[in-house]
Amino acid sequence: MLFVGPADLSLSLGMPGQLDHPKVVDQIARVVRACESHHIFCGTPALYPEHCRRLIDLGVRYFTDRSDWSY
Repeated sequence: MLFVGPADLSLSLGMPGQLDHPKVVDQIARVVRACESHHIFCGTPALYPEHCRRLIDLGVRYFTDRSDWSY
């Protein structure tokens, strides 16, 4: 499994903290496609139910609830 850290990803994309921004979600989708082509599961935190459904539709198969910094 490959785990995507959306906080780090949003920071790298120049939109810190915007974890459900379309550009962040698009890049997660890109990672999912790469993982699928190598038979690897992709995981990431789900922020809220609709976000989780959108990520499932993209192919994300492993989720955590929140992150280490939210606890």
